Amino acid sequence: MEQLKARIEAVLFTTAQALSIKDIAEILNEEDIEKVEEAMLELIMDYASREGALEIDDENGYILQVKEEHMD
Repeated sequence: MEQLKARIEAVLFTTAQALSIKDIAEILNEEDIEKVEEAMLELIMDYASREGALEIDDENGYILQVKEEHMD
């Protein structure tokens, strides 16, 4: 699961655009969409528990972005 989370993180970082779970699974050549979704949820929780400047937003698809309080 950790490797899948790292691969998802790399996709989010390099694409810099909102993607659906289906899009992410397609890019990663992963057939098990539920597994990708589970890894994504874990990754979101990982980012939420950090004190860092980044977060994964899921409002219009999944995107890695800078937290609003660090935009300046």
